[in-house]
Amino acid sequence: MPESTEVVGKHLRGLVEGKYRLSPGASLAAGGLVLGLVAMSQCNRYFAGRSSSPPPYVSSPMPVSPQAPPFMPPPQTAPPTTSQPAEPANQSTDAPMPGERFPETRQRELTDQEISSWNAETVQLALNEMYARHGATFRKGSTSRQFSQMSWYRPVPGQTPEQTEPLFSPTEKINRAKLMNRRTELQQATRSK
Repeated sequence: MPESTEVVGKHLRGLVEGKYRLSPGASLAAGGLVLGLVAMSQCNRYFAGRSSSPPPYVSSPMPVSPQAPPFMPPPQTAPPTTSQPAEPANQSTDAPMPGERFPETRQRELTDQEISSWNAETVQLALNEMYARHGATFRKGSTSRQFSQMSWYRPVPGQTPEQTEPLFSPTEKINRAKLMNRRTELQQATRSK
């Protein structure tokens, strides 16, 4: 074993000193080999002066040789987080999601006649639901609480409406524009009274 370690060490020194020309794939493999050998070297140093008793989390004794350190499981890590919300599995289907009040805003184009009977509150609820489906966060606590009860709502902290709009489907973009126009009509009608 010591002879093979010396041979590998000699070739690794040659790689580091630039004596060998490697393809990108081979360079990557060599880098992995180097990291593996460094890790083995560190493990051997760590366990060199240790007794042969097993670590405290092992239930039955295992023989430990000076050349082969005992298996140690990797530390537990949390999965990485993403900046995009996890989209509900059935968002692209016609099936309504639990608690969703305006599935038509993502399923088809709304007609002007249809939304002409909607009041300002209904228009705002439909708009908020469209944004909530894509993880928007809301300034009003009551709106946040309303959507936090929905299993499909996955807020992305700090995501603004402007950051949410590019996530809309083409149908949602058309419906957003129609709902915004309806909201403007209602606001102008209120001002003129």
